[in-house]
Amino acid sequence: GLAATLVTVAVGTCTALGISLDTVVHTVQDAMANPQASLQQLLTLVEQAGPAGPLYFGIGYFVAEILAIPATPLTMSAGFLFGATQGTITVLIAATFAATF
Repeated sequence: GLAATLVTVAVGTCTALGISLDTVVHTVQDAMANPQASLQQLLTLVEQAGPAGPLYFGIGYFVAEILAIPATPLTMSAGFLFGATQGTITVLIAATFAATF
């Protein structure tokens, strides 16, 4: 179903970006151990990513929603990083995918 498709897309994206599944698992474990530091790292990565920033942000937002990390700080960060329109679009897409997972 849709969840399998999303997982396949996420794994494919990580593979295309040269990110191993082991790295993803460790990153999620670290995020659960210290969510505030992980969110700050995500924002730094997004700022440095240039045009790919919204994609990275969306993936981070998706993971945060799946892990039940409060979304308010990320939602506000999207507006700050990308502006109101692009930030809203990025958050709506990521939140919709997370809600269907």
